[in-house]
Amino acid sequence: MNTDTQLKSHRVVVIGGGPGGGNVVAFLRQYGFTGSITLVGDEPVEPYQRPPLSKAWLKGEVKVEGLALKQNPFYTEQNVDLRLGHSAVAIDTRARSVALEGGASLPYDDLIIATGAQARQLPMAGANADNVLTLRTLADAEKLRGALGPGRRLVVVGGGYVGLECAATARALGAEVVVIEKAPRLLERVASPPISAFLQSYHEKHAVSFVLGASIDAIETGADAGRAEAVRLTDGQRFPCDAVLVGIGAAPAVALAEAAGLACNDGITVDGNCRSSDPHIFAIGDVAKRPHPLYGRELRIESVPSAMEQA
Repeated sequence: MNTDTQLKSHRVVVIGGGPGGGNVVAFLRQYGFTGSITLVGDEPVEPYQRPPLSKAWLKGEVKVEGLALKQNPFYTEQNVDLRLGHSAVAIDTRARSVALEGGASLPYDDLIIATGAQARQLPMAGANADNVLTLRTLADAEKLRGALGPGRRLVVVGGGYVGLECAATARALGAEVVVIEKAPRLLERVASPPISAFLQSYHEKHAVSFVLGASIDAIETGADAGRAEAVRLTDGQRFPCDAVLVGIGAAPAVALAEAAGLACNDGITVDGNCRSSDPHIFAIGDVAKRPHPLYGRELRIESVPSAMEQA
């Protein structure tokens, strides 16, 4: 069998329709891969950009089509089989196949895992109330947008990038916003004190309130426990709310990989070429933890540029 024939018969399956998965199928075609490509995404929409969700999307300045990584008919023209709204439930490394929810099975020669990360939840009663929200997906953003508007009260838990971006957008839409942060300053893990101070001052000029060095004691819910009514701190402060946005970081979505026996440690462990402990499986994006030559250790970098570079 010649090389061209081998390439055409080669089967690549990608799990995850975020920036990593969405871009890797495009790069495969761009760099001349002629085999079959199947992308499995548990969301019912084509791969899309995530950064606008906390800004332009919440403000209604962009439509779904404007979020798309690739415009139609890209996937049809490039012969990419999209399995949208389908969740991968198991990986059989011996048979080299991926089982989907509903019973379908996809054989592969090489598998790329781009499952990203999942928003961390508050570990307390009331955290599952309907109006306690996170922001990772388009569906999350739609729920948050429905909770904002003039006179609405939003409590943001977490003074990181997502929390600050959503706080600014919520204020622009007329909502009252208070940000509760456990650390003594904003963006403590990633920004210097002067930058933290500048950002806090800028937000305060736009009427965002901050409570720093704070711990949450409880999320108070109504009689049916279905909706959060207030966030109470351990020092007794209480903040009534119409919605709570939790932005306290994300955990890598490694359940599939761990169940398949892949090496994982706060992410799927990969080498410099994103190859996992199984030679036929790669991992990219937020879920991948790979060696970083500059720092001399393994890192998992949650960013769109990193996901695109790995793709």
